[in-house]
Amino acid sequence: MKVIDVIKKLTENYSPYDEIMVAWWDASYKETSYEIWEKAVQIYESEDNRYQMSDYINDCIIDAEIYFENQAEQAELAIDSYLHDLAEKELNDENV
Repeated sequence: MKVIDVIKKLTENYSPYDEIMVAWWDASYKETSYEIWEKAVQIYESEDNRYQMSDYINDCIIDAEIYFENQAEQAELAIDSYLHDLAEKELNDENV
């Protein structure tokens, strides 16, 4: 895909403030001639790579969900610990 095509697709379909995931390769990926790179791009675009990429994206989403679940669990443990310590202190104050 040409850069101009990518820019057009982005401006037609997205706000400049949308979060998107982007992966791209250009001719600097591997030293080769322009003709070989152009043909490699054509081969890549002729295959349906969406499924492999969507599997990878799903893995990223699952990792993000796990991250936030762990954050919530840690926050809940901190609150529980604080409440436990507070209740214990109140009991000790009453027994004095």
